[in-house]
Amino acid sequence: MKVATWNVRGLDEFSKQSECKHLIVSQNIKACGILETRIQEQNVDQVWRGLHLNGWQVVHNTVVARLGRVWLVFDDSVDVQVVDIQPQWIHARIKFKDHEFMWTIVYAHNEMEDRRSLWEFIAREGAAISIPWFVQGDFNVVLKEEEKKGGHGLDYMAALEFEDALISANLLEMRFQDPLFTWNNRQEEGDRIYCKLDRVLLNQACSESFRHHKPKTFRFYNMWMLHSNFGDLLTEAWNIPVSGNPIHYLWEKLKRVKQKLKVLNKNEFSDISKRVATVRTLLSEVQVKLMEDPTNGVLQDKEKAVNFYLQDLLARDSVKKRQTKNAITRLVDNNGVVLTDHETIGRAMVAFYTALLGTRMEDRTPIVMDIVHTSNLISAEDGEDLCREMVDEEI
Repeated sequence: MKVATWNVRGLDEFSKQSECKHLIVSQNIKACGILETRIQEQNVDQVWRGLHLNGWQVVHNTVVARLGRVWLVFDDSVDVQVVDIQPQWIHARIKFKDHEFMWTIVYAHNEMEDRRSLWEFIAREGAAISIPWFVQGDFNVVLKEEEKKGGHGLDYMAALEFEDALISANLLEMRFQDPLFTWNNRQEEGDRIYCKLDRVLLNQACSESFRHHKPKTFRFYNMWMLHSNFGDLLTEAWNIPVSGNPIHYLWEKLKRVKQKLKVLNKNEFSDISKRVATVRTLLSEVQVKLMEDPTNGVLQDKEKAVNFYLQDLLARDSVKKRQTKNAITRLVDNNGVVLTDHETIGRAMVAFYTALLGTRMEDRTPIVMDIVHTSNLISAEDGEDLCREMVDEEI
């Protein structure tokens, strides 16, 4: 099932209505949030007919917002149960075939003070919702410095309030594909401002149900610490100035350390075996020249440097080979199917040992203690002997 949101900046024009229908039909979208429609309540029916979405229904918030800030349109095959309608959001339970989730379509106010009711709602619902939950739309706030280009700098207080709401609700942001910026002020190039205002947020239940949306896990490899520049890279990343509350401060610091380590891994640790072969050839060439000119101090120093680098590479190569050797990259299940995906292999192993060892039986017949007491029992002395610690001579 595909869902979408789009800030149309006015739905009263025929061209906007045509583009909106084209997006929905061409992308096979089953439910869509249309934001900033600028349609008054008395004009809703006329504009809705102009969309020509036959077999579709519409829910809007013109009753609580004069210019109908949010519309929710959906195909008849989708069961939509509206839970809450407010000026900045429409909150609904969505059922489609075997899928069920909560969906909050957001068009946040421009002013920080007016957005606080939205942040309170998100934090409150985050503690109450246990099924998958998507929060999607235009949040009208920039969260990080790199999400804005031009104009004034990041509004740290507004970003902090938004971030606090996400932390309270335990929401993660779904990864975006290019382009990064989703809004601009349509001014001339020198005065143009670009921002990322649109997002898709999801809760933990959503991550577990839709595993293909789960953010890629960052893994730390011990071999990175073998690199001579490892300490300097950490110091450089950690010393970059960061503003914000303590949680944001720590998060930004760790993110920048991660970026540095990913570059280090790409530049220094990818295809180490090929690097080893190249350095070995270089060392051989230096040693041949040194045999011809054994008192050459420059060649002696070069041999030491190249040899040191080779030993460093061999150590890193050894670490990487051990990690590769210990990893399970291929598994054949009971049906003879070859599994290569990490998560699929994990699930297959859990299923195998669950079938082998069984699961807890809630209705297991209890032990009849009378039978136990009337049977042959070991003595208390033998029992203590069985429980004593093992000594080396017994091994």
